[in-house]
Order: sequence, then C-alpha cells, then structure tokens
Amino acid sequence: MQLTDAACFRTLDVELRPLTVAIGRNDTGKSTFLRALAGRVPGFRQENQPTRMVTPEPRRCLLVAPGNVGMTSAGVADGKAAPLPTGAGGGVPALVDWFLRNDRERFFAYVDAVKALVPGVTDIRIATPDPSTRRIDLVREGGWVTPADDASSGVRLLLLFLALAWHPSPPDLVLIEEPENGLHPERIREMMALLRGLTEGAHAPAPVQVVLTTHSPYVLSCVRIPQDQVLVFERHEDGSCGAKPLDPDRVRPFLDDFGLGEVWANEGEAGLVAP
Repeated sequence: MQLTDAACFRTLDVELRPLTVAIGRNDTGKSTFLRALAGRVPGFRQENQPTRMVTPEPRRCLLVAPGNVGMTSAGVADGKAAPLPTGAGGGVPALVDWFLRNDRERFFAYVDAVKALVPGVTDIRIATPDPSTRRIDLVREGGWVTPADDASSGVRLLLLFLALAWHPSPPDLVLIEEPENGLHPERIREMMALLRGLTEGAHAPAPVQVVLTTHSPYVLSCVRIPQDQVLVFERHEDGSCGAKPLDPDRVRPFLDDFGLGEVWANEGEAGLVAP
C-alpha cells in the first residue's frame, strides 16, 4: 500500500498483513497513517499493489479511537440489516439488540464471551430508556444491574470489540488507535487474541483486516513474527515521517528468551529494523 502526499508523508510504501501493528515515538505519523487509510486525510493518494493485503475498495472501514466508548444508542427498526458500530462505540447497543431480536444463537455467544472476559458479569440486558433508545446493562454477581456506560473504559472497549467479532457482516478493515488504553495488562493478551480472531474470521462469516497503533510492549509481545507485520515509524530530519518494517532476522536471536515487546523496550525502535 502506497500513500503519497498524505499530510506528514511524502511517500509511504508498506505492506499490510491481516494483522499490522504500528509502533514508534509520539508525533511520528502513526495516527495520520490510520486516518489516511480511513480516507480522512485531505489531499492524499492511495495506490494499492496486487501483492498488498488491503482490500482495493473496502466495503466498510471502521476507525476506532478508544476513549469515551458509549453504551447507549438509537435502536434499529425491524427488517433492517445489522448496524455497524461507530469508532466511538455508538451503535453497539443497537447491534446487540439486533442479535437478541434476530439471531439468538449469536446473542448468547456474545453474552458468553462477555462473561468470559469481564470478571463478575453474569448476564447482559438490553434496556429501553425510551422507545427509540437502547442501552446495554451489565448483570453482576449478586444480581446487581448497572448501565455499561458506568463501566470502565477498558470494559466498554471489550464490549465494542466483541460486538465486532460476532457481527454477521463485519467491515473489511478495522483501524484501532492504542487499543491498550484503559485495559489491565492481564486483559491485553485476551484483547489481542480477540483481534486476531477477527483477522481469522473466528466468529464472523468473513475475516477482517486489522491495523493498530500502540505504545505498549505487552501488545507487541502478542505479535507473531513473521506472520504479522510490524511497522516502525520515525520522523526524519526534514520533518517528514516514514516507516520501516520490522526486520525478523534482527530480532530472531532474542525471541527464544524474550518477548518482542521486551526487545523493543530494551533495544528501542532502532533495534527492530535493518540498519
């Protein structure tokens, strides 16, 4: 995939795989890279090569910027297709309500997945604060019921990712900015397994390509080399940004004893790419 004249990039020619992870210091173009892939950077050109993994004309692309992921949304009418959540989590309650009304097997699979990943949750309820609104409520041990909007940002992010994982018609491309935000380190491995399941079509009819940025060594240690792609971003002396792929030969001697994230933490970005 080649980007030309995309904000801080003069030209960026990189290969994207089913799971691609972008790392680098702050202000090296990672967020701009995601927004360019989503078509949200004015004045850029995107050229797709036959050997690249990006769908030339994605059916749907979702850009997720974790933060205030909401768990209250408008519902959808009977007969409508399953809604696609927005990048801020909007539409997740409508989608889960769609599962409940149209595909009970998918709904119960979603509930079981939430119970497995969120300690203390025993069930999911769809509340109707008013006729046009749907809200996800969490049933906790002891029978306590609380709106999911009151849950931590990490729990709400997992609810979003799980909804995508079980979507009957997922987007071709999901772009995620720092998915580790709000997650306990022990949950990061589970979150990455969930995202990998998206790329393999583990629960949905079709696989999804996932591109994410991260500052977390825990996330990078979940990457599989050479199956996955790691892009190391940098800012050049002239102010422009660029990216290099991780060099498997450079890091391979370390991986018998250390996770890739540990190598990154100890060697820095320069230790991951060809000199």
